[in-house]
Amino acid sequence: MKLSNLIKTNILNSIIIVSLIVIYGCGTAFSSYVIKFAYNSLSKSHFFQFLYFILVSLITGLVAFIINSVATWLYSRQLQQYIGLIRDNLVKHYYHSKSVSTAAMVNNLNNNLQLLTDQYGNQFLRILSSLFVMVTSTIALVMFHWSIAVLVVTLVIITLLVPKLTHKALTKATKNISEQNKKYLNTIFQWFNGLAELRRYLAFDAFSHYLTKKGTDLEQSYVDRQKVMGLAQFINGCANSFSQVAVTFLATILFFAKIVSFGTIIAAGTFASSIFNSALTITTALTRMQSTKNINQQLNEQQREIPSTYSNEANFSVIKTRSLKYKYPIIEKFPILT
Repeated sequence: MKLSNLIKTNILNSIIIVSLIVIYGCGTAFSSYVIKFAYNSLSKSHFFQFLYFILVSLITGLVAFIINSVATWLYSRQLQQYIGLIRDNLVKHYYHSKSVSTAAMVNNLNNNLQLLTDQYGNQFLRILSSLFVMVTSTIALVMFHWSIAVLVVTLVIITLLVPKLTHKALTKATKNISEQNKKYLNTIFQWFNGLAELRRYLAFDAFSHYLTKKGTDLEQSYVDRQKVMGLAQFINGCANSFSQVAVTFLATILFFAKIVSFGTIIAAGTFASSIFNSALTITTALTRMQSTKNINQQLNEQQREIPSTYSNEANFSVIKTRSLKYKYPIIEKFPILT
């Protein structure tokens, strides 16, 4: 799976998705920025003005959420179209390959493609939308005070480096899932081939024992991967929480120094939440994408191994024609003899 190939699947749709994500990022930033004026009004006891800005913020946020939902729907359709192309290429590879086991083929077409869809393909849009939210929110913070923006950028860079701590462990755990699933399918294939002999010798216990053992190994591989994912999310969450507190603390110091207004503290906290939640989304998405690196490389290699030409006129199963016409010869009419 490659981002460039995903975009080429439907270029116009890709442009529309990116445009919607840009609008979503701007709408989210504007919704948070208005909060500043709302709490400034509240500090001056202008209650109805406070309600007005809160309403504007809510409506803008709702519209941005709807736009993001539409972009997600369009992206999901395009991603499934691309997965269909990958599956078609893999089937062509298996058709012309003479050394592929049934278990490996089923594992790639089912389990591994599903892993790539969930842990790789779906992460592209999350990264893109989170990135635009971070950019627009950081620009808004610069408008508050440059020191807040500098602190945010520094903390974001640190947060994005956190996934490297669990990268190797997560990649190994994801690869183990693929291997255990392959072994499980292969066990089923081999034992079902000898099902007649098992019935003959009433060896159901042995059959159940080996299937249960391989199934337990597969289940344990999912548990092990979830442990690593949980650890990665815990570390990312700690970095996220610390960063939000640090930004709010700096805004509070600037308020008491009479450099920013009271509303800036609330707005800065809102922006910090958006930025670092987006950073957490990006780090989680990158962690999941990196965990599928080996599987992705394997499937990409198999797609490249498809022969450029594979015609065989002596061996075919389907004939297709277009605009086929046949003209019958003119038959002279003979008088009917009575």
